[in-house]
Amino acid sequence: MNENSMTDRTEPRDSAQLTPGPASVTACRQADAAANVGAESALLDRLLGMAHDYRQAGNRNQAMEMYWALREDYPGTRHAQCAGTSLLEMAQGYERAGATHRARAIYTRLL
Repeated sequence: MNENSMTDRTEPRDSAQLTPGPASVTACRQADAAANVGAESALLDRLLGMAHDYRQAGNRNQAMEMYWALREDYPGTRHAQCAGTSLLEMAQGYERAGATHRARAIYTRLL
């Protein structure tokens, strides 16, 4: 047997057998998208947690930087909503402490 005859017997004759159908391509893309959403959500959870940790440790500037990034880079996510709520709370704290210029800057940016 020559090399070509071995290849001919093991290879499918119809190339359509080698290409996935539209349903399997769609299913794979949906599974990939779901996995990416899950992975992205887990990463955003970690970033939001880090921002909260910075805030609790008194590192307000680092916390605000992370909250703004979450809010502005991932709009429409629950993480952005939580970051906005935290920023609003921080602005209210600044206002109560008499740092109205800082509070106003946060309120304005939140609009």
